[in-house]
Amino acid sequence: MRNPVTEFGAVGNGTTDDTAAIQAALNTGDSVQLPRGKFKLTAPLVFKTHGQMLIGENKGPSGSVLYPVGSLPAVRFSGSFLFNTMQDLRIEAADCTGNALEVVGAVGNAAERHYIRDIMINSPWVGAYVRRFNTLTFENVNIQGVRGPRGFVADCSGTSKDARRGDLLRLKTVSVSIHNAGTAFYFDGDIGGIQMESTSTVGPNIGYHFANSSNLTGGNVIAFLQAYDIQCDFPVTNAMKIDALEGGTFTSCYFFGATTNHLVDAVASDPQLIKRIKFVSSKVSGGAYCNINFKGRDLEVVSCEVTEQTPIRNAEGVMINKGQYPSIALLAGTGRGTFLGGIYGDLNSTTQIRNYGIWRENTTIGVFPAAITGYGINGLSNF
Repeated sequence: MRNPVTEFGAVGNGTTDDTAAIQAALNTGDSVQLPRGKFKLTAPLVFKTHGQMLIGENKGPSGSVLYPVGSLPAVRFSGSFLFNTMQDLRIEAADCTGNALEVVGAVGNAAERHYIRDIMINSPWVGAYVRRFNTLTFENVNIQGVRGPRGFVADCSGTSKDARRGDLLRLKTVSVSIHNAGTAFYFDGDIGGIQMESTSTVGPNIGYHFANSSNLTGGNVIAFLQAYDIQCDFPVTNAMKIDALEGGTFTSCYFFGATTNHLVDAVASDPQLIKRIKFVSSKVSGGAYCNINFKGRDLEVVSCEVTEQTPIRNAEGVMINKGQYPSIALLAGTGRGTFLGGIYGDLNSTTQIRNYGIWRENTTIGVFPAAITGYGINGLSNF
């Protein structure tokens, strides 16, 4: 690798300000090597040409460490160049009061085709913040010990479409640990698509929040989501909260043990903002109130285990297993809490459930307390 930063005067002792030296290496336009050491930064590092790389030797505590001090990030990717990469680095962010890492494009000039791989971000206020992007990839990124309100943020909120738009975001093997009543993964506003694989979080207030803070209308919210093997254990409030999502498929996912609320809470003021949501071969278990609280359009549950308390509530347009019973379990009230019914219907609409099965201790399979109390359930082909 060309351009080791030590040739430009970087010391890496944790006390000397190495910002100017590392930026001088980047200003050459060549890819830059960061050796082992702790490199203090007082301003964000920025790339200077297409395809430029900032590569360390190891992301461990004794590896290549960036140490930002103040309110600015360690590294900022922009829309000026394409295909920039940061890899095999650690960001020690305990003395950074802002975002540890930023990817922010300009209006009409998205931050495009950047790659962040094999990165550890330790003790950040916010781990990573992205806005105005296109085809952005985070892979093997660990964000641990988050001190602020959110771990990973994709912020595409705002009233101007050009100012807020984000296109494809890919997260693969990204983990967030946050234990201060914060949100691990936060996605807000107008995003063309999100692909998540093997992401995880333990103990957040909310695990995954698909928000709509700008009250955007249909066609301007998150367009689609593909999630495979994503996980959230022991959230305080929700493993997943959906305010707006126009198409999402969750395959082989695991959400467990919300302590104060619904495990999956998908309720919007306009139900048209939440539609075409599908859970496949997933486990949603142990919500304090219910496991899936859904008020939108077209929820499909296929070959899943949805167990304890009320499995599905506020059901509108629900299809269970494409009308086939095998390989799905809806288990309600297994010795804890109040049994409200396997699927608790909406007052203002009729939900048709074909070939369902519900199990509870000392309760006959197929009993629908919600149906007989007038909550809009029409049970068909009871198992």
